[in-house]
Amino acid sequence: MLWWTSQVIQPMLGVRAGYQFGTADRFTARSCTSGNAHGDARNCSQAVVQTYVAIALLERLRSQFTFVWFPQSQSFGVQRFDLLAGFGMQFF
Repeated sequence: MLWWTSQVIQPMLGVRAGYQFGTADRFTARSCTSGNAHGDARNCSQAVVQTYVAIALLERLRSQFTFVWFPQSQSFGVQRFDLLAGFGMQFF
Protein backbone atom coordinates (compact mmCIF):
# COMPACT_ATOMS: atom_id res chain seq x y z
CA MET A 1 0.00 0.00 0.00
CA LEU A 2 3.03 2.26 -0.15
CA TRP A 3 1.97 3.50 -3.56
CA TRP A 4 -1.24 4.84 -1.97
CA THR A 5 0.51 6.80 0.79
CA SER A 6 1.03 10.52 0.28
CA GLN A 7 1.23 13.72 2.32
CA VAL A 8 -2.56 13.81 2.41
CA ILE A 9 -3.54 10.18 3.06
CA GLN A 10 -1.81 7.48 5.12
CA PRO A 11 -3.42 4.01 5.24
CA MET A 12 -2.45 1.59 8.04
CA LEU A 13 -2.92 -2.12 8.70
CA GLY A 14 -2.01 -3.75 11.96
CA VAL A 15 -2.21 -6.76 14.25
CA ARG A 16 -1.94 -6.68 18.04
CA ALA A 17 -2.04 -9.44 20.62
CA GLY A 18 -2.08 -9.26 24.38
CA TYR A 19 -3.67 -10.36 27.59
CA GLN A 20 -6.48 -8.52 29.36
CA PHE A 21 -7.03 -8.77 33.09
CA GLY A 22 -10.74 -8.68 33.89
CA THR A 23 -12.46 -7.65 37.09
CA ALA A 24 -15.07 -10.43 36.74
CA ASP A 25 -12.51 -12.98 37.94
CA ARG A 26 -10.54 -10.53 40.12
CA PHE A 27 -7.57 -10.53 37.75
CA THR A 28 -7.42 -14.38 37.56
CA ALA A 29 -7.63 -14.78 41.37
CA ARG A 30 -10.90 -16.74 41.09
CA SER A 31 -12.78 -18.62 38.39
CA CYS A 32 -14.84 -16.64 35.93
CA THR A 33 -18.48 -17.70 35.94
CA SER A 34 -21.49 -16.33 34.11
CA GLY A 35 -22.67 -14.67 37.32
CA ASN A 36 -19.33 -12.95 37.99
CA ALA A 37 -19.03 -11.79 34.38
CA HIS A 38 -22.68 -10.64 34.19
CA GLY A 39 -23.29 -13.10 31.36
CA ASP A 40 -20.50 -11.74 29.12
CA ALA A 41 -17.32 -13.82 28.90
CA ARG A 42 -15.45 -10.81 27.48
CA ASN A 43 -15.32 -9.49 31.08
CA CYS A 44 -12.99 -12.36 32.07
CA SER A 45 -9.18 -12.33 32.04
CA GLN A 46 -8.03 -13.82 28.74
CA ALA A 47 -5.93 -13.46 25.62
CA VAL A 48 -7.01 -10.83 23.06
CA VAL A 49 -6.09 -10.56 19.37
CA GLN A 50 -6.87 -7.44 17.34
CA THR A 51 -6.53 -6.62 13.67
CA TYR A 52 -7.22 -3.14 12.38
CA VAL A 53 -7.33 -0.99 9.31
CA ALA A 54 -7.01 2.76 9.67
CA ILE A 55 -6.65 5.79 7.46
CA ALA A 56 -5.31 9.20 8.42
CA LEU A 57 -5.96 12.37 6.46
CA LEU A 58 -3.47 15.22 6.68
CA GLU A 59 -1.79 13.32 9.56
CA ARG A 60 -4.53 14.49 11.96
CA LEU A 61 -7.99 13.10 11.13
CA ARG A 62 -8.09 9.35 11.70
CA SER A 63 -10.67 6.66 11.10
CA GLN A 64 -10.07 3.12 12.37
CA PHE A 65 -11.99 -0.15 12.21
CA THR A 66 -10.89 -2.93 14.56
CA PHE A 67 -11.80 -6.61 14.78
CA VAL A 68 -11.24 -7.97 18.31
CA TRP A 69 -11.12 -11.74 18.88
CA PHE A 70 -11.11 -13.51 22.25
CA PRO A 71 -9.69 -16.99 21.42
CA GLN A 72 -10.00 -18.39 24.96
CA SER A 73 -13.43 -16.95 25.71
CA GLN A 74 -15.75 -19.18 27.67
CA SER A 75 -19.20 -19.68 26.23
CA PHE A 76 -21.85 -17.75 28.16
CA GLY A 77 -24.11 -17.47 25.11
CA VAL A 78 -22.34 -14.42 23.65
CA GLN A 79 -20.05 -13.91 20.69
CA ARG A 80 -16.29 -14.29 21.02
CA PHE A 81 -15.50 -11.16 19.03
CA ASP A 82 -16.19 -7.43 18.77
CA LEU A 83 -16.16 -4.98 15.88
CA LEU A 84 -15.10 -1.45 16.80
CA ALA A 85 -15.16 1.80 14.83
CA GLY A 86 -13.29 4.90 15.87
CA PHE A 87 -13.03 8.39 14.47
CA GLY A 88 -10.99 11.21 15.88
CA MET A 89 -8.16 13.67 15.75
CA GLN A 90 -4.52 12.86 16.47
CA PHE A 91 -2.21 15.16 18.39
CA PHE A 92 1.45 14.14 18.44
